[in-house]
Amino acid sequence: MKRSFKRRVRSEVKLRNEGTRENVGANPVHVHDFHATILHLLGLDHERLTYRHTGRDYRLTDVAGNVVRGLLA
Repeated sequence: MKRSFKRRVRSEVKLRNEGTRENVGANPVHVHDFHATILHLLGLDHERLTYRHTGRDYRLTDVAGNVVRGLLA
């Protein structure tokens, strides 16, 4: 590939991604809360969804997951 093509592609990618970095991390959500919210959107109760591993029932959201209502609006 020519060097100018690589440079042009990099600049296009930079322009496409410009402005998105300021929004990342503005409102962090714990992974358990995120999973609970996604399961809620799928119509599943995150507190009742369990899987058995080594003789114990586990939840994807552990004991700390809560649906984040602010993400639903």
